[in-house]
Amino acid sequence: RPVSRLWFTPWRTPISARARDRHARWLAEATPISLNVDGRRLAGYRAGDGPTVLLVHGWSDRAASLGAFVGPLVERGFTVVGIDLPGHGDSPGGRTNAFAMAETLRGIERELGGVDAIIAHSIGALVTILELGNDLDARAVALIAPLVRADRAVEHFAGQLRLSHRAVRALRTDIESRFGSDVWDQLAADLIAPQIDDVQALIVHDEGDPETHWSDSSLLAEAWPGARLVTTQGLSHYRVVRDENVVDEISNFIADTVRSNSATAHSVQ
Repeated sequence: RPVSRLWFTPWRTPISARARDRHARWLAEATPISLNVDGRRLAGYRAGDGPTVLLVHGWSDRAASLGAFVGPLVERGFTVVGIDLPGHGDSPGGRTNAFAMAETLRGIERELGGVDAIIAHSIGALVTILELGNDLDARAVALIAPLVRADRAVEHFAGQLRLSHRAVRALRTDIESRFGSDVWDQLAADLIAPQIDDVQALIVHDEGDPETHWSDSSLLAEAWPGARLVTTQGLSHYRVVRDENVVDEISNFIADTVRSNSATAHSVQ
């Protein structure tokens, strides 16, 4: 099934010279690292010293794309770690899926000895929510342009490839045969959110995002008692992760929430 193979395979698109320069500038003070997770050596970087913030990239992307957060978070006293998930960036691997990515996220957290906060983009946000529902322990989560419902990704994928209705039906049937007929509910972040009401979340989504839907983020924020939605304009799906105002707001949210939770924990003790 060629369409299914495409669906489960991240596209390793070339990085433009401009993006490569951005990444190099953002990560100038970071140290390259590799983690052994479930028998795979995953590439990434680490910078700073303090509570750990993990950066989780989206589909067909890489951790360096979230590098704009490194400097601001290091300045605020955090360790920042970005890891290329299997089949992405400089990490080995081919086909993957949201459940496998979530399992890898769990392994990364284990290798790091836990994480205090997560900043996640696109499908990385859905993967993060899957793991929060499985008791991933993080004090603060920032979700940028999240994929809230995986069935929406099928719609977008079908539009990108101009798939026929028959091909889309076959793809959905194949996905359901692999993961169960309830897979779309399993991969619906707004249905998981009520279980993770003890985690504070900031959701940032551009109103005109052509890749993921702002309206879905609105549903997610309504379903998640600990979440707040910030709406931007004119930043689309990718510029939003490096916009100065967005980076500043998320960095402040992470710093304030982690420190507030730490103070509360100390006072309870």
